[in-house]
Amino acid sequence: MPQAGTTVAVKVATARAQAAGVRVVNEAARHKGKKYKFGAVGPNRFDCSGFTLYVYKKTTGRKLPHKANLQQKYGKPVAKANARPGDLIIIRKGSYGTHAGIYAGGGKMWSAPRTGKTVSKQKIWSSNYVVRRLA
Repeated sequence: MPQAGTTVAVKVATARAQAAGVRVVNEAARHKGKKYKFGAVGPNRFDCSGFTLYVYKKTTGRKLPHKANLQQKYGKPVAKANARPGDLIIIRKGSYGTHAGIYAGGGKMWSAPRTGKTVSKQKIWSSNYVVRRLA
């Protein structure tokens, strides 16, 4: 039987992680409507991995590389069913990461999608993605 102190510590750690995730999602949402530009890392324009790089650096201090395929190697792997708001989403083609976003909950993510689009909350359009917990 777990000791009461252990249970409290786990609850506190979970609450802190969830609060960090909320900060990540709130920062992502602040950039809604900003234009996509290939190679841009913010704060006025972003590409997909530049967006995640910027948001995580600002909210958690975590430094990520500026490439979706490399970002998938960071953080703790999380099962899709256990994704929490604030988790990093990497959409893949095979095992290669092609797009990065921030999980918003409900099967949606914040991301800078592509040329001609703006940062927005959108449905995760592929079933081939991985989840990483950075916050």
